[in-house]
Amino acid sequence: MKCGAVQFCLVIISVQYLGCHKTDTGIDVVGIKKEIANGKSILVDVRTDDEWQAGKAKGAVHFELARLQNGEMPDFDRGRRIYVYCQSGMRSKIAQQILADNGFKNVVNLGGLSVWQAKGGKIDEP
Repeated sequence: MKCGAVQFCLVIISVQYLGCHKTDTGIDVVGIKKEIANGKSILVDVRTDDEWQAGKAKGAVHFELARLQNGEMPDFDRGRRIYVYCQSGMRSKIAQQILADNGFKNVVNLGGLSVWQAKGGKIDEP
């Protein structure tokens, strides 16, 4: 019985933790696109290669979360704003933290690709 209570508590703590780390759903796609065009920022897709091949945000570059987790860092200017996204926002949150821990100063988690699209962002499909 103690095991079940501990598992239940862990689930509750996890839900509360995740709830405190929401993505920025008030994103300005037009502003982000201008930043990218001016070289001030970069849009990074951290999903798997298969997901990337199925469709991506227009103008995004691909750098899988697994590569970050293995210690590989992208060759981006660490002072440049980096917008990350994945499918739902969880992997991009992890990517945001890894990049920040490795000296990238301005990393923004956009959440999932559907948020980008819902805010007017274009999608490149195969």
